Amino acid sequence: MPAPYRTYPRASAYRQTDAPDAPWLILFVAAAEELLTWAGIPQRTDTNAVGFQRADSADRVLQTKEFFNLRPNQSPTALIVGIHRPVDGVRPIEVRFTAPPPLGGLGPYECELVVHTDPRETSLPDVVARLRSQFTDRLRTSPSVSKEDEEAEKAEAEENDSMEDSEDLDSEDKSFEMPNSVLHRLVEQLANQSWTAANSDSLFELAKPATIIDGQHRVKGAAACERNIPFAVCALLDCSWAEQVFQFTVVNYSAKGIPDQFITANAALSLTAGELSELQIRLDQAKVKVIEYDLMKIVQYDQESPFYGMVNLSEKSDPARIGYKTMVRVAKDWYGPTPDVFRQFVLLACFPAEKTRRGRITQWREHWGAFFIDFWRIVRDHYMDHKTVPDDDGKSYPLWTVGHSNLMIAIVLYEFQRCFFQDLSFQDENYWEVPKNEDPVTFIRGKLRQRTQKFLSFYPPDFFATKWLTKSINTSAGRKALSTALNKLLSSKGKYQYGKSPLVTGEID
Repeated sequence: MPAPYRTYPRASAYRQTDAPDAPWLILFVAAAEELLTWAGIPQRTDTNAVGFQRADSADRVLQTKEFFNLRPNQSPTALIVGIHRPVDGVRPIEVRFTAPPPLGGLGPYECELVVHTDPRETSLPDVVARLRSQFTDRLRTSPSVSKEDEEAEKAEAEENDSMEDSEDLDSEDKSFEMPNSVLHRLVEQLANQSWTAANSDSLFELAKPATIIDGQHRVKGAAACERNIPFAVCALLDCSWAEQVFQFTVVNYSAKGIPDQFITANAALSLTAGELSELQIRLDQAKVKVIEYDLMKIVQYDQESPFYGMVNLSEKSDPARIGYKTMVRVAKDWYGPTPDVFRQFVLLACFPAEKTRRGRITQWREHWGAFFIDFWRIVRDHYMDHKTVPDDDGKSYPLWTVGHSNLMIAIVLYEFQRCFFQDLSFQDENYWEVPKNEDPVTFIRGKLRQRTQKFLSFYPPDFFATKWLTKSINTSAGRKALSTALNKLLSSKGKYQYGKSPLVTGEID
């Protein structure tokens, strides 16, 4: 038998609960350069969604290097590492106890940690085979996903691939779109040699037998010093992918407040439906705002949504995508529901059998997405065929185009929707009466679709197509000009001469 790649003989193992199946935590010391050879950092970028870590910042790595180059400096807090569960019966990292620990004992107990093989000597075909087994195992053991669901997800992914091919989309832009079929897509991509070659760095990181969950900048900066700086490491043994995502989220969310959109994208792209379902209760307990995943599941990831794939989930500004924070507010008004018109009329009309407001809201949250999509699809279809006046580049764009249309600005969408809710509040009580033998939810959806069409007649396409000389509509003065113009178009039923409004003329006091 070949000698192990690395052995850490003076390690300690302990548990934090006395449950017999409680996971082991392993404490040991490792040099930064050495740790990076067998513990990966699976990063998620705009073009690569295979990981959950943020792309590292070159500036932060350099700052950390400079920190450690000052000899008195030290970082006494431990790195957090997840040691992967065995796949196909193979355990690349093993814990060997000096003496058998008692059942349910907390410890600490003396042990050694053994890394059996050097991941750097693994070939790309071996990496692909290992990842295929890992992904297949995750799909097979995902707690809430049946075999029928897996087959449906796979068929859905194949259908999406067919649609994308027919539209001649760039292959780099179509890789990881659907949250429930991402692993199926990955398994399929692993059979594509050109794709695996182009993404080999990410695949090698994923295939390492452990993952650095917290401390990537510290360990990279220390490794750049090239003097084997040691770190205390706390490793979670048999750490599932879902557990790694959970630990990353909780550690970073509580300590630094990672961007909410990053959490949302991690939940959508890093986990299967079953893993997310299992994890959601724990994230709720950790006070992580998983509600935003529920919102974006409709807004960003439902293919029926007119905003499908259009919201900016990255930490960087992207003029071709809609702002995340405001779109969360847009969706929350439906999900909440926030406007008084919902609490006073819509919930009562839709769920007359429910006696409490809490019960009606619980019922509503099973349906809000359908109402949200109804409204915004009608808006999109109404304005889709209309174009803007020529832009600075001399081109005109459809009004449903982010970055080139007044309509497709997050704050405009929010204020426009607010006017719709106001219009609903103007309807008398008879408007909400549901005829006998009619399904209340279906009937009210129909009424809101009908009212949406009427509401849109108050806002001529030219209002959004014309050039607004007030550029900073996110300022208080700009937003007031926007709100005033929208409200006057509503109150005048579209007869307001918006061309003279401060919004269009730019003449704001």
